Parts: sequence; C-alpha cells; structure tokens
Amino acid sequence: MNVLGWTLMIIALTGLGLFLVVNPLTTWLATCLSPARQKPAKVPGLSASLLIVVRNGRELIGPKLDNTLALATPQGGLEIIVHSDGSDDGTDELVSSYADRGVRLCSTSGHRGKAFGLNAAAALSTGDVLIFSDADALLAPQALLLLMPWFSDPRVGGVCGRRVVPDKAGAFEAAQAGYATLDSRLKAWESRLGALTSNDGKLYAVRRELFPEIPDAVTDDLYAALAVVSAGRLFLFDPEARVRVAVPSRSPAVELRRRRRIVSTSLNAIALNRALLNPLRHGFYSLRLLLNKVARRLMPVFLLLLLAGSALASLESALAVLLLAGQACCMVLAASFQLFLSRRNGLASRIAGAAFYFYVGNLGMLWGLVDFFRGNLPKRWNPEKGEAAP
Repeated sequence: MNVLGWTLMIIALTGLGLFLVVNPLTTWLATCLSPARQKPAKVPGLSASLLIVVRNGRELIGPKLDNTLALATPQGGLEIIVHSDGSDDGTDELVSSYADRGVRLCSTSGHRGKAFGLNAAAALSTGDVLIFSDADALLAPQALLLLMPWFSDPRVGGVCGRRVVPDKAGAFEAAQAGYATLDSRLKAWESRLGALTSNDGKLYAVRRELFPEIPDAVTDDLYAALAVVSAGRLFLFDPEARVRVAVPSRSPAVELRRRRRIVSTSLNAIALNRALLNPLRHGFYSLRLLLNKVARRLMPVFLLLLLAGSALASLESALAVLLLAGQACCMVLAASFQLFLSRRNGLASRIAGAAFYFYVGNLGMLWGLVDFFRGNLPKRWNPEKGEAAP
C-alpha cells in the first residue's frame, strides 16, 4: 500500500470536501432552522451617498453616471461622489461635465490606490448610508430603493446586491455567470443567518458610522463587511437589488491577474480581522468564514495534492486510477477550450469553457497564495480594460 499517496489523497479530498460540500450543506441546513428574514416594510428617511472610485475609466464613467442619475432615489436624498485616482485619460473632465446634475468630483494628481479613494470620498460624503459601486456596474432602476429599507432595522449594518453577468456572454464569460449564480445562492443562505462571509464591491451599502478606514492591500468590500460583523451588526444580501456587470473579465490573462490580486488581498483582510475566526466569540460564523474564505483559497493546493497522491497510488489502486483519469480528462477538456470557440453557445463549448475558467482561476489563486505568504501584497494597481477601480 502506498501510504504517502493515500495520505495525500485523503488530505486533498477532505480539504476539497470541507468547502465544496460541508460549508454549503451545513449553511443550508442551518437556514432550515432559521426563519426567513423579511425586509422591513418601513422605509427610513435616511440620506444616502453613492461613491464611485475610478482610474482612467473614461469609457465607463459616462454610462455609469447616466445609469446612476436615472435611478429611483431614497426619500432622504442621494448625493453622488466620484473619486478619480490620478486619471489622465479625460475621466476628470467627463465627470466634471455632470456637475450641473449634482455629481461631485474629487481627485488626486497621482496614483494613490482605491483604498485612498474610498476613504477620501467617504470623508467628503454626508449621507447616513454609504453606497459603493464600481464604474463598470450598471444598477437596476430600483436597486437603491431595495437596499434602503433594511436600514430601518438598527441591527442591520450593511447589505449588498446581486451581481448579474449578461446572458449573451461567450463560454468563458458564461462560466463566470455560473459562478456568480452559485455565489448568490450561498449569500442568500448566509443572509438568513444574519452575516455574510463575503461581499460584492459592485453594489453594497454600509451605515456611515460603521464604515471603517480601508487600509492598503486589502479587498475593500470584504474588509468593510467584516468590519460590520465585528461591530456585532448584521450584514445581509438582497437578491432583488441587481447590478449588471457590463464588462466582465473576457481575457484569461486579466482573470488570472484578477484572481491573484483578490486572493492575496482578501486573505490579508481576514488576517487583519482574524478575531472573527474565534468560534468562542463568533460561533458558526467563524467556521463559515474559515471554510468559505480561507479553505476555499487553498483549493489549488488540494488539487495538486490530489494529483500527486492519485499518481502515486495508481500503481496499486483502481480507485486512484479513476481519480487520476478524471483529473486528466478535466485538464484535456480545459486545454481544448480554444477548439470550441467557434461554437460559442454549444454544450461542448460551455463545458470546456467552465473547465478552462476553473483552471485559470486556480492558477491565479495559487499565485495569490504565494504572494500572501511572501508578503507581496498589491497596494494599488492599474486597471486593465474591463476593470474600473484602481
């Protein structure tokens, strides 16, 4: 018996099972014991500030502001603030042209990063509720009105909306749409329990007094959500408050770099809020945070262990041979993705696209893990086409 091979496989399958099966299953079972969370009928007379941070986003910011100005606004009023982080492509001039429609511009002469922009825009704002959205995100007409009633409950500190990827996307984008759907389902279950272990920077709202100063080198939306939970307040999900991502990651290279950055900075955000991982203080939430945001980031490590373990044990085990063959088939399918591009909406194309997206994402996650443990954390980045925030 190949002890090393079986040990590696057991570790890998246990790790994968924890966040792929145990976390969603236990979360769902817990929701069965929790009453459905009803949105308060009372609409608070709170004012809101919608904050957008952008760098070199001239192509995106015009449609974004047109979309924002057409939204139904909260009873307490809405102010719109755009922070331009050292843009040199005409973004500032375009935003300034909306001044007569109530849009405020603040900007820096140099590239300071998204965290600086968020903190600067929040300091200038006057709203009771701070609403954050990216320049590439287009909100449904009633999105803001759907978020605001939650804040009539003093226990609620924050709430995020639902990301929607266009249905007419290609196979690579369709894989992202499928991931977003699964993520929304988990968010809906977690919301019934009162606290999400994730957030969505495309659209979320936080009470002014609970919004923390965002440090460098963290995923800002996750950090803000964790700060709300740390304060003992609820952070919820409203699937009806939809936000469409008009320009998803259409390039594997962009997605690779995006995953790398998100993994390293999200782990840093959790490290700075590591008290939330103490189950003696935060109970089941600590377990969910550990599995959904930490163990899930270790997926590429578990996949490598599974590959090595099944290869070692395949010389003497039919089960190991099947596992190894299954992994080989998935890799071949992902590698063949380019062959199916001409059949963008075919079943084979979508399956190959999902496999390709899976491996691109895991390679990015592995890269991000290395960055985190080496302390190589990006404090700011230059957005690529399809991204909006610095």
